Amino acid sequence: MKNEDSFNLCSAFLVNTVLIVGFILTVSLGSLPAWQKAVTLGDAPTVLKSSATLSPNK
Repeated sequence: MKNEDSFNLCSAFLVNTVLIVGFILTVSLGSLPAWQKAVTLGDAPTVLKSSATLSPNK
């Protein structure tokens, strides 16, 4: 195998690897908002909410 053929094979392997990794990262980051549910400040559960009830047995 010539030196130029070896270089072309190595560069093609690197380019394809970068494309595959980039595609996987793009898909995973694109679906990030789907599984990371945003919570607004008003919807966040807190101990001090008026709708919170205490146990009557204590």
